[in-house]
Amino acid sequence: MEYQGRVLIADDEEIFLHSTADLLRREGFECDCVLDADAALDKLRNNDYDLLIADIKMPGNPELELVHQLPEVAQGLPVILVTGYPSLRSAIQSVQLPVVAYMVKPIDIDELLGHVRTHTEVSRTYRIVRRTRERIEGYTRDLGQIEQLMRTPVEGAAAAPVEAFMTL
Repeated sequence: MEYQGRVLIADDEEIFLHSTADLLRREGFECDCVLDADAALDKLRNNDYDLLIADIKMPGNPELELVHQLPEVAQGLPVILVTGYPSLRSAIQSVQLPVVAYMVKPIDIDELLGHVRTHTEVSRTYRIVRRTRERIEGYTRDLGQIEQLMRTPVEGAAAAPVEAFMTL
């Protein structure tokens, strides 16, 4: 099966956690599972993921702290929030955060798979664009240094451009 992306699932309800991971693995996704927000943050600091599926009511996440901290540890990472206890307050909070879907347990599997496929693809594309931009910025810096070196007078002027290029 073709690799579809990497997903972190954070939920203290182990049956949901592992059954969701098994389902996604059968669809070609790589999944890591954690039971609380602190463990999720540790994973996010040390690994690249294409998507986070997070329970709202789990240890370390009473006010959606996990999602609030994402820009610092995993900028641009899409989040699907799931809950067995939907409320107007949590729905409104999720709209104000970088959340791509708010789903109520029991989850509609086809709807979940649709969100996961769509948003892992968007996330992977975002990461490719970001890395390409970083490489281009690096090339631009290098070319600026070459230009600067080429402007610097060097004994034996004909060799200056070659020496400048070789220095970099």
